[in-house]
Amino acid sequence: MILIVFWISGITKLGYGQMKYKDFNLAIVQMEVQGGNRALNLERAGERIREAAQHGAQFILLPEAMDLGWTDPSALKQAQPVPGGETYNFLSEMARKYKLPEAIWNPYSMMALNQTLLVVRAIEHAAKKVGGDKLTGRAVYEAMFAGPFTQTELMDTLPTLTFTKEAPFPLGEGVKVMIETVKDGKYTVATKEWIPIPLDLEKW
Repeated sequence: MILIVFWISGITKLGYGQMKYKDFNLAIVQMEVQGGNRALNLERAGERIREAAQHGAQFILLPEAMDLGWTDPSALKQAQPVPGGETYNFLSEMARKYKLPEAIWNPYSMMALNQTLLVVRAIEHAAKKVGGDKLTGRAVYEAMFAGPFTQTELMDTLPTLTFTKEAPFPLGEGVKVMIETVKDGKYTVATKEWIPIPLDLEKW
């Protein structure tokens, strides 16, 4: 088992193009997961949550799919609803017991948010092109490359993006970043707008 607790600054409030930051302690947990053994995995997770909380963690990141195991076939029959279900109820109880926040904006939830928005917009683009009754996975795939996803569509969580089949991420002209820095021990936004990446940049 590996437990790392460190200071980080996460997004606590999101507006259109506006972010507010708050410092907190984040614990990243690496634990042994036994495929299909929910009871054992939750017991191990509970031990790690307790240990992390005792070390001052305010936000605890557990392994993805830690209750049944990543890609374990048991999930086909043992998956449970969210909210509700044994895993959800267990983690909610842990949050209450150790006074962990039930919801917080942070880099991880922001990644989940903007990726979810991107998928939703791709489905919308595909449905608009082929019709909702003819929507397929292939249509969504093709929609990813058919045109840009605007900054407005992505609710300012990402700049306007254009994808190609040459790479699984935007390349070339039009790629932008938001510059952030650490100032006086705090993570802050250094620019108010998205900044274009120089086309002659040889290395990130």
